[in-house]
Amino acid sequence: MDARRIRILAAPAFVAVLLALLWVGPAAAADCALSAPSTAKVGTPLAIGGTAFPANAIVDIELTVNGATTDQFSVRSDAAGGFQFSLTPEAADAGKTTVVATAGSACSARVVSTVLGPNDGPPRTDRALAPGEGPAGAPLNAWMLALVALIIGMIGLIATRPTQGR
Repeated sequence: MDARRIRILAAPAFVAVLLALLWVGPAAAADCALSAPSTAKVGTPLAIGGTAFPANAIVDIELTVNGATTDQFSVRSDAAGGFQFSLTPEAADAGKTTVVATAGSACSARVVSTVLGPNDGPPRTDRALAPGEGPAGAPLNAWMLALVALIIGMIGLIATRPTQGR
């Protein structure tokens, strides 16, 4: 088999590896993060903290309750890039509360908490995940895809190499 045929067979594997690495890039670059309890009760303060934001920066906060934006405000990060604030949910805030913190184009992070009403029990855990709520291992999946593409490309190269003595 000639070198041209080998290059043609290796090209799809190379493209798949390149695409997988590009897909991983933006997800791996985000360092800033938000933290909050996964559940909170109406009338009980919900503490939210940010880490690894730019130092002494204005951080825009957007609060969404059940898909509707309810509040927007700004906080300033400290010298280490951290900040904290708390919200006290009211009865109308029961449900899925999403907080998004953005520091210009430097970084953005989000956290989701479930606000329980006064008569609610613990939240159900058997629901389907919404887009963007996937497991933290999503970038690992891209690396696995790249590895599989590389292995398939190598098998193609081995299978098409010329044999000697036949």
